[in-house]
Amino acid sequence: MIKKSIEELVCVNENTWEFIQSWLSNSSINYEVLNTSKEKAECTLHDLQITTKSTLGAIAYKTGGILVDHGWLKLLGSGNEKIFGDLSYWNCVNNISSVKKINNLMIIAYDVIGGFFAINGGAFEGKTGNIFYLPPDTLEWEDMTVGYTDFLIWILDGNLNAFYDGLRWDGWISDMSALPHDKGFNFYPPLWSEQGSVEASSRKTVPVKELWELNLDYIDKLK
Repeated sequence: MIKKSIEELVCVNENTWEFIQSWLSNSSINYEVLNTSKEKAECTLHDLQITTKSTLGAIAYKTGGILVDHGWLKLLGSGNEKIFGDLSYWNCVNNISSVKKINNLMIIAYDVIGGFFAINGGAFEGKTGNIFYLPPDTLEWEDMTVGYTDFLIWILDGNLNAFYDGLRWDGWISDMSALPHDKGFNFYPPLWSEQGSVEASSRKTVPVKELWELNLDYIDKLK
C-alpha cells in the first residue's frame, strides 16, 4: 500500500482541533494537554496514516498526549516526557517497539491501574471503530459502544468517577503527583482474583509496559 504524504494528511483548513479545544475549555474535569515537536507529530501522523480531519489525527498531530483527571487516564498522542509511549510505539508501527501487540486493534489510552483502551479493528466481536476497555478487575475486553470522538466527549463530560467506582482509593489524587510518568500501579493479589481488591491488595509502582504484558500473560493463563 502506498502511504499518503504528510502534506495529504495535514488538512490546513480543517477545524477539528478547534472543536477539541472548545470541548476541553468547557470541561470541568482536570486535564493537561502535553506539547510535542513538529517532527514527532508528523512522524506519528504518517505512521498511522490518519488525517487531521479525524479527532484521533488532530490529537496525534497537535499534542504529545492528554493527561486526564490528575493523570489517572492518559490519552496517547505523538509523545512527551510526561507520558509513556505514543500512538506509534504502543501500536508497534514500523516495528519501533518491543511491546506485545494484539492484531486488529489500536491502543489509544491507558490508566494508572493497568486498564487499556483500544479501537476495535476486527479483534473483537462488535462494531469496528468502537472503543473497547480492558479492565484490570476482569481482564475481559468490554465494548464501550462509542467511537473515539464520542469517547473523548464522554471523558470530558465528567464520567470517569462513576466509571472507576470501586477502583479508586482514599488519597489517589495525591498519589498521582508522586507517580513517575512511565509507571502505573500493580496490585497483589491481582484485582481480577477473588482475593484482590483496591482495599485489600498491596499496591506498588511498576512500568506501564509491564502492566500491559502482565495483563496479556494473565489472559493467556486464564483461557
